[in-house]
Amino acid sequence: MIDYIKGSIYQITNDAVVIDKGGIGIKILMPSTSLKKLSEGQETTIYTDLVVREDDISLYGFIDLHERQMYQLLITVSGIGPKVAMNILGGMNSSLLQKSILLEDLSILTQAPGVGKKTAQRIVVELKDKLSKMDSFVPSDVEVQQIHSLDNPALEALIQLGYQEKEANKMLQGIDKDQPIELILRQALKNR
Repeated sequence: MIDYIKGSIYQITNDAVVIDKGGIGIKILMPSTSLKKLSEGQETTIYTDLVVREDDISLYGFIDLHERQMYQLLITVSGIGPKVAMNILGGMNSSLLQKSILLEDLSILTQAPGVGKKTAQRIVVELKDKLSKMDSFVPSDVEVQQIHSLDNPALEALIQLGYQEKEANKMLQGIDKDQPIELILRQALKNR
């Protein structure tokens, strides 16, 4: 197995990075969230997982060990292979993924590309116990609230408009959340 590759970034594409190592370009498939943190010419270390199939050899890469660990856990879930795991990590960072599994927050998991409700439930069932035994994360009440705020587009819109989260939450109190977002925002702005 190739544990990591350290070298200069030669090229970044939609789904991969090419690392120049001793004059050889090594293509490493990566989640889009990780690719956004990299730039061409940068010296970096990419943690990897080599997947050998009958008709394909692919090298998957991760910006840190936690991201790789989450990927390795995801591919143990029935029906999730390396590509789906990469799509999931491309839709959210590894910490948010871990938190949403531990909190059994299916709404966050189903936002990832290729993950429906059944797949999200399977991920939670198969990984929650494994993750709860890991030391890297125990959610606080504040983090639980932050995760649930991601599921509230009206709250996100108010924050984007410059309101503090606490103030935005206060503005949204008592408003029916089943209305179209435009009406929710209009009522919230009247509540200021």
